Amino acid sequence: MEHPATVPLGNGFGAIYVVNTDENYVESNVVGSLLFGDAKDNIPTILQVDSVGLGPADLSIAVAHIDTVVAKGGTVTITGTGFNLTSPPWKPDVTGPAVNLYTANGNVGPLWPLPGATSTQIQIQVPVGTVTGPGNFQVVNSRSAATCSRTPWQLSSRRLPRSPV
Repeated sequence: MEHPATVPLGNGFGAIYVVNTDENYVESNVVGSLLFGDAKDNIPTILQVDSVGLGPADLSIAVAHIDTVVAKGGTVTITGTGFNLTSPPWKPDVTGPAVNLYTANGNVGPLWPLPGATSTQIQIQVPVGTVTGPGNFQVVNSRSAATCSRTPWQLSSRRLPRSPV
């Protein structure tokens, strides 16, 4: 189902049910679905972390998730869609989006892609000092140089297709 770019993705998960108003308000079962960003709207989507894909839509979890382990100091490959390869005007030596890694100690980012990034795959280095435990990746595209002002990153909730580490 297509949604306007103004509708936030939140945690990459949505649920819906139907109420039949013409049939005595009978309700359907609730169905969950993963939500994906649209590259043409500059909204990236994470589909895999180190070749491990998204878990199925699950109402008991209600968040897009990938269950995998990544190593401190290791290189992580993030595969998806809509990774903007435009260099941020304030960081011309970088090609690709920033990656935030949220941990129990807060954000360990921005982490910048290693050389060789594409619109569907980036690699980042997890800092050695990253706390052990659950975490979430967030890919954040740069706005175009023409639209950058004092706020270089659009960190709205619609930019949150997260994947637990």
